[in-house]
Amino acid sequence: MQIVIHRGTHEIGGSCVEIRTRQTKILLDLGLPLDFDSRPQEQQKQIRREALEWAQDADAIFISHFHADHHGLLPDTHQDVAIYATAGTAAMMHVTEVIHGRGDADYLRHISVLSKDADDRKFEPVIVGDICITPYTVDHAAYDACAFLIEAEGRRILYSGDIRRHGVKGFLYHNLPRKVDCLLLEGTNLATEKACMNEAEICERFKEQFRTDADKLHYVWCSGQNIDRIVQIYKAALVCSRKLIVDTYVAYVLEAVHRFKPSIPSPLSPFEGHDVFRYFCQHAQLKRFEKAGDPEIVQRLKALPTVDKNDIGRNPGRYVWMIRPTMLCFMKKYNRVPSVVVTSIWEGYEKDEPEFMDWIRERGFANPHIHTSGHADVKSLQAIVRHVDPGLLIPIHTTVPERFATLFPDRTIRCPQDNEPMEL
Repeated sequence: MQIVIHRGTHEIGGSCVEIRTRQTKILLDLGLPLDFDSRPQEQQKQIRREALEWAQDADAIFISHFHADHHGLLPDTHQDVAIYATAGTAAMMHVTEVIHGRGDADYLRHISVLSKDADDRKFEPVIVGDICITPYTVDHAAYDACAFLIEAEGRRILYSGDIRRHGVKGFLYHNLPRKVDCLLLEGTNLATEKACMNEAEICERFKEQFRTDADKLHYVWCSGQNIDRIVQIYKAALVCSRKLIVDTYVAYVLEAVHRFKPSIPSPLSPFEGHDVFRYFCQHAQLKRFEKAGDPEIVQRLKALPTVDKNDIGRNPGRYVWMIRPTMLCFMKKYNRVPSVVVTSIWEGYEKDEPEFMDWIRERGFANPHIHTSGHADVKSLQAIVRHVDPGLLIPIHTTVPERFATLFPDRTIRCPQDNEPMEL
């Protein structure tokens, strides 16, 4: 087999790996660089041309999870290539396109959902030409993320995708196959020795925060697709007797996931009868979902009662409100309401929203940061390597691949350049 990392040997995000035999070629992920939007237009065009070239003769593309730095270049593939993803990944890709007004994106029609066995625990292998691909569920900030085992020509390659050990499903790394010939392992957090809090600790931090400022409205900025984080905020709100306000986008996302994972709470499907959610309707979002979203979810959202906006001002300590910087216009209507703004995202995103962060400072609102990474810390990477015990270790999704030599002194390591062919 031949391995080519088209992008990701010295970069976080924009991942794309080619696996080729004499008969078959597949791609693992086809992502946008994280800084794509800030690059000059000519560079953006070149990135899209490269994606089309990489996918041109591919027999299939396998997507590890729904973050754009792993699937964002799929619209630039040719129409005949087969695309495989888990049910959660496929659902979230569809939601993302709909909310951006691209619900009719052609590639969505070419996605095949990866099948599980009768017990709904293990994935069924997919055969593409002479390559066998088996997904393995892993923990990451993206719901239903997976790693891939690739078997062909007597060799076994494991691609980690994005992975961590400190999330709700962190134990799943124990299910990864062992003694593979090669492990392509993400190293996002190689540049820091800092250990990551687990999601249970995040929940406790939220509880403590809600109790400390018990009389204040709590805004929480987190990704509307970070299901594990939303569940932790939900649990904290439940224990602290607060109502959790979610907008149309988040309500739609939660219901879409709830359909195939009933343990995920949704405003449309209250979990065990708990009355926690309150609904804030964003009409522009609802119109987008009307055009290309699930008709049943849309109709139920239309019928869902909305939060009493006046009560937010009268009783701010009753509420937690999930927000994003684009919702600042709504937040300004409650300028005089005693508030706390919790950021639960990567700190780098705060720098991209100066107007939002300036507003928080101008109002004098407390701004605690309660977050943990979606990627494995150093000790977790070492635990994963000990478990998998690969013959060859290749870093990917990192800016400092050379650190692998320090972390894994007893391992055979190769640090290629982008587009460098490697024979296995």
